[in-house]
Amino acid sequence: MDKIEAKIRKVFQKNPDREYSPKQIKKQLSRQRTTKEQVKRILNYLHGRGVILKTKQGGFKASAKALKNQAAKDKRDKPLLVGKVDRTRSGDAYIVIPGEDNADVFVSSKYLQNAFDGDTVSVQVTRKGRNGKRDGKVAEIISRAHRRVVGTLRKNKYGFYVEPDRKDLQDVLINIPKSELAGAQTEEKVIAQISTWGEYPEGTIIESLGLPGSNEVAMKSILVEHGFHLDFSTETIAEADALDDTISEEEIAKRRDFRDILTFTIDPVDAKDFDDALSVRKLENGHWEVGIHIADVSHYVRPGSAMEEEAAERATSVYLVDRVLPMLPESLSNVVCSLRPQEEKLCFSAVFEMDFKGKIYDQWFGRTVIFSDHRFTYEGAQEVIDGADSPFADEIKTLNKIATALRKKRMKSGALAFESTEVRFILDENGKAVGVKLKERKAAHMLVEDFMLLANRKVAELVNKQKVPFVNREHESPDIEKLMQLKRFAGRFGYELELTTPKTIAQSLNALLKAVEGKPEESLFQTLVLRSMAKAKYATSNKGHYGLGFANYTHFTSPIRRYPDVLVHRVLQQFLDGKVSMKKADLDEKCVHSSEKERGAMKAEWASQAYKYCELLEDKIGAEFEGVISGVAPFGIFVQLLENKAEGLIKTINLPFDKYDYDEEDLSLTGRGKGKVFSIGQTLKVLVAAIDKEQREIDFELVEAE
Repeated sequence: MDKIEAKIRKVFQKNPDREYSPKQIKKQLSRQRTTKEQVKRILNYLHGRGVILKTKQGGFKASAKALKNQAAKDKRDKPLLVGKVDRTRSGDAYIVIPGEDNADVFVSSKYLQNAFDGDTVSVQVTRKGRNGKRDGKVAEIISRAHRRVVGTLRKNKYGFYVEPDRKDLQDVLINIPKSELAGAQTEEKVIAQISTWGEYPEGTIIESLGLPGSNEVAMKSILVEHGFHLDFSTETIAEADALDDTISEEEIAKRRDFRDILTFTIDPVDAKDFDDALSVRKLENGHWEVGIHIADVSHYVRPGSAMEEEAAERATSVYLVDRVLPMLPESLSNVVCSLRPQEEKLCFSAVFEMDFKGKIYDQWFGRTVIFSDHRFTYEGAQEVIDGADSPFADEIKTLNKIATALRKKRMKSGALAFESTEVRFILDENGKAVGVKLKERKAAHMLVEDFMLLANRKVAELVNKQKVPFVNREHESPDIEKLMQLKRFAGRFGYELELTTPKTIAQSLNALLKAVEGKPEESLFQTLVLRSMAKAKYATSNKGHYGLGFANYTHFTSPIRRYPDVLVHRVLQQFLDGKVSMKKADLDEKCVHSSEKERGAMKAEWASQAYKYCELLEDKIGAEFEGVISGVAPFGIFVQLLENKAEGLIKTINLPFDKYDYDEEDLSLTGRGKGKVFSIGQTLKVLVAAIDKEQREIDFELVEAE
């Protein structure tokens, strides 16, 4: 619809004195797939905004005044930057400008002009700081990200409408014609497709999810809210079901055969999509051959297919607390491509000749066929590392020894020893959260991780040497201003940070993370260090990966759940064949899209956790907990409970009676009268005051010390 609107605007701009009927406009759009109804809606919308005039004959004509004002505005405001809105929980936003690294434009909520998270906007820079930071205001909303929204169907005297769940969309009511209800009933949670924006948005009901309140409705709502389709298209399902997973002798002849070499997988206990396997054997010269075997998804998912198009659009699997929304149909992700035990599978592999110190003597990349001899869970592999009997004990311990050496090298070269505290929710038979457990990362987890990092790094090194279009995983150096803020916070707790060089920064951050291990402030500092980092992203440029300390890095090892890995496999195979035909512009577009979908998946995961925390605390209204201030905003302070890591808000109006000033640089609230200060890192006692599961929000109140 946005493309159609832009084309209609151009028609009037080219011929400002000509009058057009809706039929004539539709004829001008002959190459665009439009309906007469769509054209009428957009014409009425543009008329409502004063861009065009309606004539007495029922036609439309450009508004000379509007065109003149627009031209003057364009001249006055240039240069305008175009980017995507990334809203924060405070309601403010950063406009992410493609191609301008670490140069987002900050826009206060009052200057967003009704732009929502993910929208593409033009932004006028109003202030530039000495440190390169920019403030601005939204000049125009170019296109809307949210064509599908989740909300509650309601009715008033004017008709039916959907009230969106998203907080940043709650001022928007979507009118639904009676003919577009699709059988949905009032008060049900529905998916609405917005057909026209403007002052009075209009849409149709795509699907009813049922009455709100259940876990099933909540999880589906979260997925749709963050831009993910619940079901695969019928074309994609048909293609996946029609795949023949028989491996022919002709196909085996094209590949390196690893079926007689010991190979196994190590995955979570509940995993079904096994992306990767490890093979290991001792060579006659005393070295070890380690094979990192990755499911050959690109063999089955071909360019131009429905599976390819849908995988490219989804870009990633989404992991919620109680479910996975896969990037590929389950017949592919859990069966055809999954490296299941006692089955022959097609792989794309990175094979290294190594010694116990992690030194690489030779390497090979290419397509293989494997046979997985055994499936280890992380717990099972850890038991072997700890001394339990196993037919594969020598091989597991050998891999662990090499992985440990690789890890030490990585840390010595400046990698961050960053491990955030992860929680696992304990669910009852109905899926309700009844407790949490902190996830432990042990040697078995790190063993797998270190070999995956090795494969990703070496693939990137190999291809980037040739200066061909490629998909890198970039992670730039941290923002020095945020590091200075972290330094001030650390100082309050007696920790020092040395920020003189990139190497001392990494060493200092590692020392800080080590020093807070096991202490109440551990989770807080993990969060603060993470916030000081740049966002990792996919890009055809190569600026290295700061967090890992690698000059070259990509994602090669998870093509079942990440679309960029599929692209990497394709480029790598083209490179091995002697000619890379992938176009940089095409890869650039896919990198941007994949990075955006990755952020959406992360937000969906956090939203599912927030919902489960609401479930966990809904029967604990009035209960008191110890917590630490994890965030500060003008409207209140965020507190994370020490017991279970649940986070909630104490609104400023519920703090001890006073007027509070917000210090953006120090992230604190200070009372004008009594001088009471609330800042990140403080420990407080709070009580659970209210739970809103629909909004996934927890309200705390301060329990003041007597």
